[in-house]
Amino acid sequence: MGIPFRNAPVMGILLLWIGPVLARGDPEPFKVGFIYEGPRVDAGWYAAQDAGRQYLQDHMPGVRILIAENVPETADSERVMERMAREGVSLIFATSYGYFDKAVRVARKFPGTVFMHSGDGQVDYHVGNYFGSTEEAMYVAGVAAGMKSASGKLGYVSAHPIPILLRGLNAFALGARLVNPRATLQVIFLNTYKDSVREAEAANSLADQGVDVLAQEVDSNITMAQVAEKRGIYFIGQYYDASGVAPHAWLAGNYFRWGPMMLGVVGEVRDGTWKARPTLATLAGGQIQMAPFGPALSGAEKARLNEIVDEFKGHRRKLWAGPIRSNEGALVVPAGATLDPARVSAMDFFVEGVSGSLPR
Repeated sequence: MGIPFRNAPVMGILLLWIGPVLARGDPEPFKVGFIYEGPRVDAGWYAAQDAGRQYLQDHMPGVRILIAENVPETADSERVMERMAREGVSLIFATSYGYFDKAVRVARKFPGTVFMHSGDGQVDYHVGNYFGSTEEAMYVAGVAAGMKSASGKLGYVSAHPIPILLRGLNAFALGARLVNPRATLQVIFLNTYKDSVREAEAANSLADQGVDVLAQEVDSNITMAQVAEKRGIYFIGQYYDASGVAPHAWLAGNYFRWGPMMLGVVGEVRDGTWKARPTLATLAGGQIQMAPFGPALSGAEKARLNEIVDEFKGHRRKLWAGPIRSNEGALVVPAGATLDPARVSAMDFFVEGVSGSLPR
């Protein structure tokens, strides 16, 4: 493994170099940059990104890595990416949705630098993309929730009412109602991916309403996992294995395994074969994986959940197969049909069992 050898502040943001100490005359190593909107230790989205960085570092020890964390999705991020490019970084992983337009502008100024943006599939000149919707994994977690919920009341705290997040919460509801057709899901949207105070308020509010399984899709698992642990309810995590944060509350979750993809992209950039394209994370592809199931689940329940995972991996189970009704009673997908991929991508409805109306 490399060791830190130089730190450089930029606009109050610390850039950390990690890599081998070079002797005079040594060849210049391949340089890779990582820029995070949040902290690397959030037990969520950015921790998963940083686990990919660590995998890259472990499997390509001669690479030199430049890291910047807690960089807001403002002009600051563009300046940080420009600084990385000027430092000779050949590949930058821009790990937050709001970095895309900044990465595009910097890529046009520095055609020798390749960007990989983690967002919703957009690509541009010298800007590739990697992303994944965790709906299959959340369906599995929903089944686990339906198995263990005594009240049948489930809660979900989500960042935004946008299609990629609606797919996750709807899949969770479908999974829960597979084993408990009377299960209901109460959803709170925060309109932000990162606000620990509001996350705690939302989680406690749901617990006060009798919810006994809490799921979420925001950047970090930490706050809501801790609330679930304190309130004695179950917790469903996303993006990172946060089972250690709430060992009693933990029921199920998923995590991103970005490392092999990142290693492959470095190889492509180095040998000149890289092309800007979207890379989709899936259960079948291994970029999304289920975290260990919690101790509350029996051996038989875990075996059933693993069967469903294998069905998704083997393409024997279709998540959006009918009949599916909206929570307003409309038949969205009839029996024997599956939801059109374009409608999945632009999802704009709650499925049956989700309480309330979708914010417009």
